[in-house]
Amino acid sequence: MRVFRDLMWFFRAHRNKYLGGIVLLIIVALLFLIPPQIVGLIVNQLQTKTLTKAHLVYELLAILFTALVSYGLRYWWRILLYGGAIQLGTELRARLYHHFTLMSPQFYHQQRIGDLMAHATNDVSAIQETAGDGVLTLVDSITTGVVVIATMVITISWKLTIISLLPLPLMAYAVSRFGKALHKRFTLVQAAFSDINDRVQEYISGIRVVRSFGQEAWERKNFVALSQDVVAKNVAVARIDSLFDPTISVIIGLS
Repeated sequence: MRVFRDLMWFFRAHRNKYLGGIVLLIIVALLFLIPPQIVGLIVNQLQTKTLTKAHLVYELLAILFTALVSYGLRYWWRILLYGGAIQLGTELRARLYHHFTLMSPQFYHQQRIGDLMAHATNDVSAIQETAGDGVLTLVDSITTGVVVIATMVITISWKLTIISLLPLPLMAYAVSRFGKALHKRFTLVQAAFSDINDRVQEYISGIRVVRSFGQEAWERKNFVALSQDVVAKNVAVARIDSLFDPTISVIIGLS
């Protein structure tokens, strides 16, 4: 949650865009409840043998209309939220570039070029993703969870609702554990990316020295090792990241 507090200046400046996207997300969450209700109504009518052709056509058209409206709203909230995230990335890169132009030569002698490149590329991209997918996940999970649970309690059974929610603490534990591991491994990826950028800059600036001492083979071998390290650490991040969806799907299936 700290990153959202740090980005509050941007959210305030573009409050209309983000409020609009959040409102559309809430509407989509409410529309998500309509098709199951209609299907339940159809099943009840089949059981009581009161379903007519006219009722069936009307209810199927209602599902189709709901799907079309949801499709349109999903399109617009993506434009608003992801458009805002792209705008944030653009603004951060412009600010960072302007800040770099104000730094003295001494600053660049003291700082590694690889670290500066990592800040300008991977770090900004990660913040941009937080302003898009991060906001989406936070709002969607809270809104959908509250709406669905409230509907289950009110229209179905509070006892069945409690039973169905029993596996969900496992999801919270798994997401927390995976999140910590992902954060730790992503930090290593950023460090490796910084190292290889810094090494490339040293290669280019000192190419004449390398060639004069005949160190091309050694430098090539060292660069391959750095590249393999970056790949291995990115794969480690991907392995953790790939566990999120299957774990959530299994727990929801148990629920």
